[in-house]
Amino acid sequence: MLVSLDLSQSPRRCYDQRLSVIRESIGTVGFIERELTHGCAMRINLSDRQTESKEPSLGNRRGTRAASRQFPPPAYRLAASISKLLSKSSLLVLCLAVLIFPGVSLHGRPQPQIKITVKVVNVLATVRDKRGQIVSTLSRNDFVLEDNGRPQGITYFATEEDLPLSLGLLVDTSGSQVQVLGQERMASQKFLDDMLRENDQAFLARFDGAVVIYGLSSSREKLAGDFQSLLGPRASGTVLYDAAVSVCNRVTSKLDGRKAIIFLTDGVDNGSQHSLPDAIMAAQRADTVVYSILFADEQFYPDVQGPSIPSPAGRRSPVNTVPLPQSLPSQELSQGRDTLERISKETGGRMFVVSRKEPIDQIFSTIEEELRNQYALGYALGADAGSGYRKIRLATKQKGMIVQTRAGYYAD
Repeated sequence: MLVSLDLSQSPRRCYDQRLSVIRESIGTVGFIERELTHGCAMRINLSDRQTESKEPSLGNRRGTRAASRQFPPPAYRLAASISKLLSKSSLLVLCLAVLIFPGVSLHGRPQPQIKITVKVVNVLATVRDKRGQIVSTLSRNDFVLEDNGRPQGITYFATEEDLPLSLGLLVDTSGSQVQVLGQERMASQKFLDDMLRENDQAFLARFDGAVVIYGLSSSREKLAGDFQSLLGPRASGTVLYDAAVSVCNRVTSKLDGRKAIIFLTDGVDNGSQHSLPDAIMAAQRADTVVYSILFADEQFYPDVQGPSIPSPAGRRSPVNTVPLPQSLPSQELSQGRDTLERISKETGGRMFVVSRKEPIDQIFSTIEEELRNQYALGYALGADAGSGYRKIRLATKQKGMIVQTRAGYYAD
């Protein structure tokens, strides 16, 4: 993750940016580059090792005296003061200074431009024991983290029990889902009513042969109105991969904090311009966890056990604009299941199958429990890490624990 800050912008926007940077940066280690106008530049590197304060050598003293002559006294004193704070603990002090003092004029000169860049990898994880029960009492020292096979020090650690969440529900409204849309709509609306807290927000998206994304909102009334539009297909096809790419690129990639999307579909894609790897890449680049709920209509797939409530007879769509396809073989449903398993596993989520033993309400309760009992870990990405896809391995030192997290991320 790269975070940049430019104080030449409006005070209100700068304050919001500084606050966002501090929230992302505290507890992590990266590098902070401060550039002052009129030739006074200072670069502060923070490493994972504690930096010791040392007396300057004779050469350094000479350089210091030269700097005092070259730079304006206020700027020199600022550089000298901050240079004594080169340690991990100084990050909080520096961040607070940036937040409170957005720019001090140097002898009436224009405000300095401050640019902060933090390269941090954030990892969300859920841990279960052998019996499948959530484990929420672990500490930083209970985890082992590797990036592309190299051990990493965990510089940020927190439990995500009550932190804000942005959540999207992606509902398949194609012909194969018409008979289960009513159940999906009622269960999904109840889930959001139970799930959303004061600082959370959610959005809906529907996809058949086209993708429609509704606005992000924390209003239950607005979301309830969006649910009423989830009727039947408006275009032929099922562009599941396109829906994932569109939602991640247009919505979740622009959001900070915890983000998750939930697919309600049979997993069968028909007509997407993008591929399954494209969908996974988009979610990983947007730091978005994907959950999948496979909800199959037993009439559409006659040789497969269907949802907990048998589908009613008849195959007419509530919106008679697209003719409904005929029943599909169970082989396609099997491929759909593989699709949902893969996209969920590689992004840190899970795939569920609606059945009589595990109805959709129960599945939503399980997802809510996971989202409210996550661990958040962060580590600094080394300057020599390079770009491209990098694999993450997160495990617990205690045996028998199952760690659920994303498989990797893109460093560029």
